Amino acid sequence: MKIKTEYIILLAVILALSLYLSLRKSDRLSYELPRLPAVAKMDISKIEITKKGAPVILNKVNGGWNIGPQEYQADADKVTNMLGIIENLTLTAMVSESRDFSRYELDDEHKITVKAWSAEKLGREFDIGKVAPSYRHTFVRLKGNDCVYHARENFRHTFDLGVEDLREWQRPL
Repeated sequence: MKIKTEYIILLAVILALSLYLSLRKSDRLSYELPRLPAVAKMDISKIEITKKGAPVILNKVNGGWNIGPQEYQADADKVTNMLGIIENLTLTAMVSESRDFSRYELDDEHKITVKAWSAEKLGREFDIGKVAPSYRHTFVRLKGNDCVYHARENFRHTFDLGVEDLREWQRPL
């Protein structure tokens, strides 16, 4: 009788543990990623890229893009790449809440701040840090949010350009 009771208790414990392991969700996130407002690249009329306090401003003029007050013509391919990243910016994971921005090169010395306007309305603003070790993500921080996120794709090099790098140089025929 004693052995029969022990088997019943053992079977109940095995059943309870099996149910617990099968029903628990171990891949749950304890946070939600922020939803980014939609920004269409066709609507973007101005892009400001700031590194170490020095801004580079791109303005849309008659379907093309000019750089700053000098109104140099911008390289269309480079601007198209930037517009695609701004439009399709996708956060995939929160990396840190600790405000240790230097680890991700999101401190004032290393970050690249990108602002995109649609007409006179600021549509998107974010800081770009270093590329993640996977080389498939970039560390970013959104305006007004002290969390560091992974953004899909390796795109720091797309925005790490100066005026001379963005200019459309006339090539001899």
